Formats: sequence, structure tokens, C-alpha cells
Amino acid sequence: MLKKLFIIANFISIMLFTQNKLTLCNETPKKQERTPILSFATPVYDFGEIFKGEKVSHIYRFRNSGKGLLKIKDLKTSCGCTAAIVSSKEIPHNGYGEITVVFNSNSEVGKSSKEITIYSNDPDTPMYKLTITGVVKEEVVVIPRKLNISEILYGNGLKRSLSVKSIVDPMFEISKIESTNPDIVTSIEKEKEKKEYTIEVSLSKKAKLGRFNSKIVLYTNSKNMEKVTIPVFGRIVGDISVYPPRISCGIVPQEEEKQVSVFATAYNENVNIDRIEAFPEFLTANISKKEDNMKTYKISVTLKKNAPVGRFTGGLKIYTSSKNQPVIDVPVYGVVKES
Repeated sequence: MLKKLFIIANFISIMLFTQNKLTLCNETPKKQERTPILSFATPVYDFGEIFKGEKVSHIYRFRNSGKGLLKIKDLKTSCGCTAAIVSSKEIPHNGYGEITVVFNSNSEVGKSSKEITIYSNDPDTPMYKLTITGVVKEEVVVIPRKLNISEILYGNGLKRSLSVKSIVDPMFEISKIESTNPDIVTSIEKEKEKKEYTIEVSLSKKAKLGRFNSKIVLYTNSKNMEKVTIPVFGRIVGDISVYPPRISCGIVPQEEEKQVSVFATAYNENVNIDRIEAFPEFLTANISKKEDNMKTYKISVTLKKNAPVGRFTGGLKIYTSSKNQPVIDVPVYGVVKES
């Protein structure tokens, strides 16, 4: 009797397994029938060479090669210089759609490659990437393209030259030139034989100490580059340069002492540091000279124990023999917290 029951139970198990397998096999094709597939014949478009300022438009054709309804959820571009529009957000089985992409080269120079990401309900490729690529050339050539003055000693002034020409227009003209920094003065001269301009750039001897980041702007008759911007940047140092220019003590427990350092370098060998002062009263400072080719001083500022709790703002005064920098002020700040 038990043997018969065992045989019957096995038979029922086999039948149930077979029925489930048949059900799964029947369901799989149905699911596959409802699956959309996003496909592109050419997902990469190379526009070759264009001039800066020109726009490129391209249409990418795609197909829904799956059985289900293809839904385009969203389009995103890798930068603001590229725009994309889809012809339809729903594409039926074997249907076709188009994505129009416009690339604006105003902010590009050299090799450029931008991506367009398509978000869809294709289960295998929910994020599909298109690429538009090419080389952007400048119609107006400036040599050098930017002026990095690096470091210059205060009061010395500086002169540099730029050459400007068009590689396509023999009638190229510069109508106006501007500087965003009053300490940077420009003059312009056209060389008729070479069909190019020479721009003399002068930095005033009275330019302020510190870093500067300025621009020279050229206005031209170029169709694609009516305005040409030339970056001009650098640093004007005094007889003595202090780094870092401000001191942070950070957050310090009241029962602890904190020491931080700055370095003062004398670019003028005839200039010395006479004395230093730190304030308020819970800050002290001492100075020592490093052994190197220039006069470099290490100044250590110490925050004493038991300073008042809370934020503080103090300073370090460096007195020198320089006529241009008799006193250098270095801010000192931090927070003292309770123990």
C-alpha cells in the first residue's frame, strides 16, 4: 500500500513540474513579443572640420526592431553647446524615428566630442549613447592665444606682443580693442604685407600687488568670430611676498596650544624684515631665516593655551625696510572650543 502511494505521489510531482515548464515556455515568447529594441545604423557622426562659431545639424535615424511599443523617455546632452529633439516619443514595431542634434561651436576649439544619451523602455539598452564629433578651427588666429605673465616684481612694468590674422579672409579687420583691466594698455598696428596685426600689450608699473585675471577683447569683421577674447593673467609681487596670504588656526581645544607658519620671501636683496607683531594678546610670533638663494623667512604664529572660547580674528604685522611695502598685514583667524 505504501509503495503504491509513493508511486502516485511521484507521478503527481512529475506532472506538476511538466505543466509549470510548459507554462514558462509558453509565457517566454509572449514576453519577447512585447519587448521593444532601439537600434541605430550609425550612432556616431563625424562632421569633419568647421570654424569656431559655426553650427552643425545632423539627423540620426533609428528603428524599433522589437515587437513591443518603443517609448523614448528622455534625451540628455553632455553640454549646453548641444541640443537634441526626437521626432516622436512612441515608435511601434518596425517603425522609424529621428533625433535631430544641433552642435554650436561657439565655446569649442580643437578636437570636440559630445554625447547624447537616450533613455527608453528598451530593457537591454535603457541608456543608448550617440556621439557627434569633429574638429573646430579658429578663423581668427591669435599667437600666443593667452598671455601668462606669471610673476613680475611690482614697479617693473611689462611689455608683450600678440599677432592676429584671419586664415580665410584677406580683408580681415580689427575695428576696436578693449581691456578689462585699466592697468593693461594696448596699442595696435597692421602689417599690410603679412596681412596681420601686431598688438602691443603693456602692464602699468603702478599695477596693484596680487594676482590678476583680465581679458583683452578684439572686435573684428569676421562672420564667425566677431569678438575674440584673449586671457591675460599673472601675479604682481612686491619686494616681499608672503605665503599663505592668510593664516587659519582651525578649531583648537582651549587647553591646547596651536602653532602655524607662513613664509616671507624677499625678492629685493636690499630689503629686510625689521620686526613682527601678532595680535590679540593670545597670539605670539617669532621669525627665523631659511638657508636658500633668496631671503626667505619662516614666521611661526602661536595660539596660546586658555585663549577665549569662540571665533577670533587677529593679525600678523610684518614691518620691512621696503618703500613699497613698509607694513604687510596677514589676517589670522580660527575657533577656540571648550575642553
